[in-house]
Amino acid sequence: MRKIVDTTLISDCLNKLTTVGNKTKWNYSSHLNDFFTWVWENNRKSFAVAGIPQPELPAIKYTLKRRKIVSGDVQFEIVEEVKRISYHINPKIYLGIKWLCTYPKVRPHEMLTLKEGDINLYTGHLIFPNPKENKWKEVPLIQEDIETLNTFPLSMPDMFFPRHTGGIKGTKANQPFGEKYFYKWWIAACNNLGIQGVDLYGGTKHSTVNKLKRKYSAEEIQRRGTGPP
Repeated sequence: MRKIVDTTLISDCLNKLTTVGNKTKWNYSSHLNDFFTWVWENNRKSFAVAGIPQPELPAIKYTLKRRKIVSGDVQFEIVEEVKRISYHINPKIYLGIKWLCTYPKVRPHEMLTLKEGDINLYTGHLIFPNPKENKWKEVPLIQEDIETLNTFPLSMPDMFFPRHTGGIKGTKANQPFGEKYFYKWWIAACNNLGIQGVDLYGGTKHSTVNKLKRKYSAEEIQRRGTGPP
């Protein structure tokens, strides 16, 4: 029987990927499976006549690593330590990490790509035009953050909000933060406090969501997108 694609070759290709984990391989397999399913669905009649079955890529097993989370009090201590060690250097280091705790709908990558023009102080929202969900996402700001943002000078809309001031050796003014910059300062604060094994994602987004689950339903958390009032 004819095939759209030889799934054995794809399986061999995925298994030969040694620089990525099984979760990433699963993502690749899922995207390929969606593509070939789309091809088959759009040619269902002609493929059926030709005896071509719908392809099904091999399953890839993986186990997600459980991230360590912290209580609200410990999270607050870490964020305050980030403020103590970084605010005089660049307040946006602290604000970026604080916002990851306050607005759990925002992922670290999205925060790093936030631009000045994506901050709407008139309506009080952070706007993410290209999030993982592939649609516009508006996150309402709390009043405290709106007041803080109003203290910053106006900047060009295409400039990244999380950007360097040039006050640290090896950085240039107005250069956007690197991929692991928030993580670096988070870990530095954790080390100062003697807290081990809590990464940025687990200590911010996951810890906040866990805290909110005690007060709100999953639907309410998704709808709100922010921490408790």
